[in-house]
Amino acid sequence: MSASIFSVFQYFHLFAQNGHFPVDLIDEGNECVDYIPGVSCTRLVDLTNFIDGSKPYMLGNIIEDFSWVPKAQYLLLASIYELETSH
Repeated sequence: MSASIFSVFQYFHLFAQNGHFPVDLIDEGNECVDYIPGVSCTRLVDLTNFIDGSKPYMLGNIIEDFSWVPKAQYLLLASIYELETSH
């Protein structure tokens, strides 16, 4: 999992707070999201495919897994510097 996608799931609650979950990607997919910490302005359609609400069980499991993050001593994430940097 890339660091950007990690941030998306870590702050997934912000999508609902900003009216972007669930979202119709056909109608609203080109809207830019700029409220996820550490992630530059990104179109909704370019984010995870869970944003449309079509996989609630899987999303629920992922969100539950992320509830353990504050208890972790370390997180090891794979990343490619050139793809993850903000320009």
